[in-house]
This record gives sequence, structure tokens and C-alpha cells, in this order.
Amino acid sequence: VKLPSKIQKIEMYRSSLFKILNFSNLTVIRVCGRLTYNNRIQNISEIKTTYEILKHFGSCGMNYSQHTKTDLTCVIENLISAYKHRERIYVGAIEHVLKESNFELLKNHGILLMKCCGPLVVDHTPKARQLLCVAIFAKLKSLNLVDVQHYNTYLQVSIENKMRINYTEFLEQMSCEPNEQTFRLLLKAVCEVGDIQQAFKIVTAMKENKFLANEELFNVLVLAHAIRGGLNGVAPILKTMQSAHVSASDNTFRMIIRGLALYGDKAEFMKSLRMYSNVIQEKDFIHLLMVLGTKGFHSWFSEMIEITGLKQISKQNAEEFTLLCIALIHLGNSEAALLYYKQFVEPSSVPTGDFAFPLLHEMVIAQIEPKKIIDVISDLKKEDSNTVALERLLGVALKEGFMDTAWELLKAVTNIRPHYFWPFLLRASKERREIGVLGVLEEMLKMNVRPDGDTLEYYCIHFCDTEDPHQLLVRLHKLGLTVREILTPLVSFLIKQSRIDLAVNLCICANMVIQCVPVCLSVFMKWWFSFVFDCK
Repeated sequence: VKLPSKIQKIEMYRSSLFKILNFSNLTVIRVCGRLTYNNRIQNISEIKTTYEILKHFGSCGMNYSQHTKTDLTCVIENLISAYKHRERIYVGAIEHVLKESNFELLKNHGILLMKCCGPLVVDHTPKARQLLCVAIFAKLKSLNLVDVQHYNTYLQVSIENKMRINYTEFLEQMSCEPNEQTFRLLLKAVCEVGDIQQAFKIVTAMKENKFLANEELFNVLVLAHAIRGGLNGVAPILKTMQSAHVSASDNTFRMIIRGLALYGDKAEFMKSLRMYSNVIQEKDFIHLLMVLGTKGFHSWFSEMIEITGLKQISKQNAEEFTLLCIALIHLGNSEAALLYYKQFVEPSSVPTGDFAFPLLHEMVIAQIEPKKIIDVISDLKKEDSNTVALERLLGVALKEGFMDTAWELLKAVTNIRPHYFWPFLLRASKERREIGVLGVLEEMLKMNVRPDGDTLEYYCIHFCDTEDPHQLLVRLHKLGLTVREILTPLVSFLIKQSRIDLAVNLCICANMVIQCVPVCLSVFMKWWFSFVFDCK
């Protein structure tokens, strides 16, 4: 197979940039073509870097939403599929359906919308997810669409979001009669947060209603007592189970292990893990990683691996593992997320430049301190696991509109080129026109980067007030640019607008030779023909 030459590669990138930036053909040629000036093909990595930064900037449309408005039916189908396959769900999709939905749609899909407000919305905190669920439930209630199934779904989502439920108040506010499932979910909800007092009240109510005391009931009580009292708290419940002739199962032992992780005693947690390590499956392991990460106990991680012997995540659970890492980042524990990721993902198993990038992307979205992000990128570079993450992440920060983060990332780039500033100049021009552009130029000079002719002509002067070119030259000169640097791009800009007299006068006033032969020739020719025409 014949590999593409360097010239062909440059043409490929030029074509891609044209589609991405949606600029004029001339501008795209300036983006990539200047690298072939004087028939010298420079390092192709330069053009790749330009491409990586600008492709994330898109068509300068500033569209930051994760979810675009499409046909409502299609959005609902996507939500159904995502929930069924345990894939990531975006709040934008839920809010869109809630806003645009009618009575019939909510009647058919209200329960689905509530179910989608759980842990699959990984970029929101449990509290934020619960507020969305409450909003959906309130709308359903206002339309008189709520029955016991809706209340039970609300409880299930509350359990997933680790929300505290007041058992008495919940029952009082129900507009319909609770069923057995309602009581079991209420019991599970209070046990998940270790509320033993409410648990016994609910158990008493269940006895009064003659509901069966099965293994599931005892298991959640085991969890609550493990959270509150450790192994000593669990012992009485296990004895009660024996008295009731209910055998402890693998699920019981999993509850003990999870409860002890929440209890926070490392010695007891490791002891239970050794005792019942054979019951821990891969999914259980992932759930335990989440518990340790949220509680700040991720330092127990390596010992946990030794005991369980689980040293890799299968493809079947790869999506769930990735969502776990993303969720930890948005919960403020990126350290745990990166620790887990590096343990279970090999750099060789992902495309070049993709290792840890999904996590870095989420760190930007979560607005984590740029210094922390840069430190992670530096470590990845030292480990040679991802050497292009910084440039790619700079593009993400620009696209999402996190300009402070983008500036910090840019400062961390080595060998900064003038074209790295083009997205900053474009955004500044949209927001504040000339003032914004001059501000970026000032920062650029502070970073010891001199703008080239293309940068000045196409990304600076184009957005400045050129009514009086001489005054613009003075303003640019005050920033720290030399007259020689400013003159050629400014004259070129004026010529392209057929403002020949101004271009000629500027050259005369500056008393300086223009650095570009084509521009100089153009000035002369246009001035000459203008002169001849006037003489006639």
C-alpha cells in the first residue's frame, strides 16, 4: 500500500480544516499553506497541532449543549435505549422531553423519565439528579397521572441517589394506597443510609400488614447495621436470620462488605473481604470501587485487588467502569478516577492520544482547577501514555467556552505557535471586537509569542476599526508590536478592500519597505492604474 506523501497529508488536513472552520478558501490556505512557504515543507506535526486545536473549536458557532433538539420521539427512543443498556444519559435530553411533552406522552413515559434521573446521569451530583426527578414527579402529579407505581419509582430513584427519606411524611403525602413494594422500598431507602431507627418502624408496619420477612428484608437490615455498627452491629441480625430460618446467602455477604466500606473501618472491611471474597463478582467489585471513591478510601484499592484477584475489567463491564470514573470526577474525586483508570486500562488498548482523554475531558467540563489537569497531563506525558492530550484538551476548553481554563492550558504548551491563538482571537472578536482582540494580542506578547502576518491580517486587523489605518497602527504599536510587523498585513488588508490611497499613504507615512513582494507589487499596480485613470 502506497503511503501518502507529506504534501498529500497537508492537503488532507487543509481539506478537513476547510470543512471545520467554514472560512473562505483563502483563509484555509493561509492556515495550512503557509507551512509550505518557499516550497519548504516544515514539520507536519505543526499542522496537526493546528488541526487538533481548531477542530474542537468547530465552526465558531459556540454550541455548547451536549444534546441538540431533535424529534421528540427520537429523543425518547434514545433515552429508552440508554436506560436499557445502562449507557450514559444527559440531563439535556430529559429536560427537553419534560419541556416539550404533552399529557399523552407523560402518561406513557413519565416513569421512564424518572428512572433516567439516577446514576446514569454521571455529570451531575446525586442531589441535582434528585431535584430533576422531583420536578418530573411534580409535573406528573399536577396532571393527575400519579399512581402507586410512580411513587415506587420515585423511591427507587431516591435510593440510587442516596437521598434520605422520611418514612412517615412520605406515606402521609401519598395520594394513593401504598402496596407491599412501597414498604420494601421505604425500608431499603432508610437502610441504604444506615437509618436503623426508621428501619425498625417500617419493619413493625410491615408485620402489622402481614408482609413476609424474607431474605431481602434481612439483607437490607444487615446493610444498615453494618453501616452503623460494623461487624459487631451485623452479628445480632445474622442470629435473628437463623432464628427465622432464613439462610444467609451471597447477597447477604455482599451487603456486609458494602456496609463495612461505608462504615469506614479498613481492618473490618479487609477482614470481611477475605472471609467472603468468593462472592465478589466483577459488577460487585465496580460498585465497591464507587463506594471507596466517594468516601475517599481509594487508597485501599491495591489491597482490595490483592484479596479479590480481580485485575482487569471485561469488555462487558467496560462502559459501567468508564461511567464510574466519570461520576467520581464530577463528585470531586478525580484522583480516585485516575487511579482506577490507570490500573485497568492499558495505553496499548486504546487509540493513540485517547488514553485517559475521556477523563481529562470531564475534568474540564467539571471545571476542576487547571493546575490539577495540567499535572495529570504532565504525568501522562512522562509515562509516554498520552503525549498529545494537552493540545486536544485545549480544543475542548475552547469549544465548551471555559476560557480561563483554556488560557492556563495554553500557557502549559511548549513551543507555542501564533496559530494556537486563533481560536482565542476569534472568540474575543465575537465578544468585544477590537478591545477583545487587542487583549489577546497583549497576552500573546506577554507569553513571548510574536504574531505572524496571517495572525495579524486575518484574526486581528479584520476585527479592528480600520477607518483610520494610521491610528490602528499606533494602537498596535503601543501593545509592543513593531511597525515592520504591522505594516505588511495592514496594507494587505486595505488592498483587498480596494482602499488603495490609504494603503499608499500608510506606506509613505511609515517610510518603510513592505516585507511581501506580492503586496508591494499589488500596491504599485493598483495605485498606478488609479493614477492613469485619474489623469485621463
